[in-house]
Amino acid sequence: MSQPWQPPQPGGGAGQPPQQPGGYPQYGPPQPQPGFGQPQQPPQQPGYGYPQQPPGQPPQPGYGYPQQPGQPGQPGQPNPYGGQQPGYPGGFPPPAPAPGAGRKQNVLLAIGLSVAAAFVAALLYGFIYQAMFNEDTGELTQISWISVGIGVLVALGPAFFARGNWVAYIVAGVLALAAAVGGELIGTAMLVSEYIAGGDPGAFEILTSYPQDTWDAWDADNEAMNYIFIALAPVAAVAFAAGLERRSR
Repeated sequence: MSQPWQPPQPGGGAGQPPQQPGGYPQYGPPQPQPGFGQPQQPPQQPGYGYPQQPPGQPPQPGYGYPQQPGQPGQPGQPNPYGGQQPGYPGGFPPPAPAPGAGRKQNVLLAIGLSVAAAFVAALLYGFIYQAMFNEDTGELTQISWISVGIGVLVALGPAFFARGNWVAYIVAGVLALAAAVGGELIGTAMLVSEYIAGGDPGAFEILTSYPQDTWDAWDADNEAMNYIFIALAPVAAVAFAAGLERRSR
C-alpha cells in the first residue's frame, strides 16, 4: 500500500538539524549579531599570568614562535615568553671605557722632551751652583728645592705625553738624577776654571778633558746632606708625573 504523504521537516529531514547559511550546521542556540545601535563586544583580554599589551602595538607571538622582524626588544627588559630579545650581548650594557683609555700617548716624544729638559736643567744648575759659592768663606750653600725643580722640569714630557706609562716615568727619574749630578759637575768645572786655573782652560775643556779630576774635586767637598738633596730630583720627577696622572682620572 502506498504511504500517506508527509510534509517536509523543517530541518531538512532524516533528523538533521536545520542548515545555516553557508552549509554548516549550528549547534546550540543561535548567536545574536550586533545590529544597528547595539554596542560592540570589547576585545578579549589575555588570561591571568600573561603580560598586558600596550595600546597601539601589534600583538606579540605566542610561546615558541620567533619574534617578528622590525620589532627589536628593549635593552634591559626581560622577555615574558622565555626567549632572549635583541639588545645588549648577555643582557648587560658594555662596560664604560677605562679612564685614560682613549688618550693618545707618544712615548718617544715624552722621552725626547725629558732629555732636552735634563740638558737645559743641568746647564742652569751649573750656573746656580757656581753662584752659590761664597768666595770669602770658601763654602758652598746647598738649596734643596733646586733638585725638586729639576725633577719637575724633566718630568713634564712624560706627565703630559706618556700619561700612565711608568717606563717613561722611570726614565724621567733617571734623567733628573743625571741632570742634578751633571749640573753640580758643570758648576765645579766653572769654579775650578775661575779660581784655580785662572780662566784658562775654560770650564767646558776642564769637564771634557779632565772628567776624573772634576769628579774628584766635586766629591771631595760633598757631605751626606748633599747626596740627599740630589736624590730629591728623581723622587720629585716620578711623584710629579704619577700625581698628575691620578688627578686626571
